[in-house]
Amino acid sequence: MLIVTLMVASCGNKSKEFPLINDLVVYTYEENDTLFQGVKYKNCDDVIINPDNYQSIEADSLIIKVTDANNRIWVFNHKGTSIGGISFDSFTKIKFNDEKGYYIGTNYDKSYYYFSDTKTFLAPSKVFINKNAMCFVVDNNLYFYTHEGTRLWKTPTKDITLLETTDEKNITFAVAFMTSDGKYTVYDINGKTFKTLTPRQWKFYQKSFLTSESISDFTYAEIETL
Repeated sequence: MLIVTLMVASCGNKSKEFPLINDLVVYTYEENDTLFQGVKYKNCDDVIINPDNYQSIEADSLIIKVTDANNRIWVFNHKGTSIGGISFDSFTKIKFNDEKGYYIGTNYDKSYYYFSDTKTFLAPSKVFINKNAMCFVVDNNLYFYTHEGTRLWKTPTKDITLLETTDEKNITFAVAFMTSDGKYTVYDINGKTFKTLTPRQWKFYQKSFLTSESISDFTYAEIETL
């Protein structure tokens, strides 16, 4: 966190303050006909976002978003720490119940995910989401997360089959590996063995796939139920 002392006197103009959220305020001043805005704590001079000619500053209970002169969005937590360290085209909260949620940031054709509960920032190459879990492909690994950002399991993607059920009442993911003896072991999203199949049973199992798609070095398939 970068904390500096606000020195308004050096600007030659009086600073104005506007409520932002909780004990944070937006302070503004003009210099050479340019409006500068920053964020600091109310009733003290500890600055958490240094002033610049931002177009806008807004906040929710977890993050602060500033839009710069080039219409790029920069995101910080309430202590002034940058989230992701990059600018975004958009940064939106996705809520799946009344209290929890996560954020999706976009930057050209790339999407980023931020979980405020666990302060997790991910830049996946592929994402699979259902109401019970989230699956991210990052650097040749599969990561399973809850919607709150708790990591459940990590496993390499090479030569695996990622299964997703379509039964809305019991929708979930699973991962199938071929073992050294030619059998197939199916794991749940916590990395626990769900079932073991012989090669013959696996071939029969594959016939129940509703869809099947090769993605990079693994296969994604939909199945009604495990």
